[in-house]
Amino acid sequence: MRRSDFFFIYIDLQSLLSVMSLYSNNSVFFWCWTMQLYMAESGDYPLYSCRNCRNPLAFHSDLLSKTFKAKSGQAYMFSHVMNVVLGKKEDRKMITGMYTVADIFCSNCGRELGWKYVRAFDPSQRFKEGNFIVEKLKLLKEY
Repeated sequence: MRRSDFFFIYIDLQSLLSVMSLYSNNSVFFWCWTMQLYMAESGDYPLYSCRNCRNPLAFHSDLLSKTFKAKSGQAYMFSHVMNVVLGKKEDRKMITGMYTVADIFCSNCGRELGWKYVRAFDPSQRFKEGNFIVEKLKLLKEY
């Protein structure tokens, strides 16, 4: 399978809560578990997973950089991630300038993983827009 054959899941927090209120928790968790199996069976390894629950998060082929910093230290930039929930957008001052970002959370265990760059105020930093930063300490690299 090619990477383009995959369905990447981006859900904002309000959408997830409204879905969870419509269905029983078992239905939502079964759906998440089924998507995890589908993504893990793709054969695109190594695969980065949530260190807390081993929920598949990103393929190595989507890794753009290992030179970012986050609260817990080193962080990775990915062009795509999967099985995450997007938090509320907010403007945040960072080392390289001002950005609009949305925190990202594991769709399985709810652990905060990093953030998505929504908008860069500095034109020289626009290459970050749409990309995801995931803290290294919250990732598990699986082969």
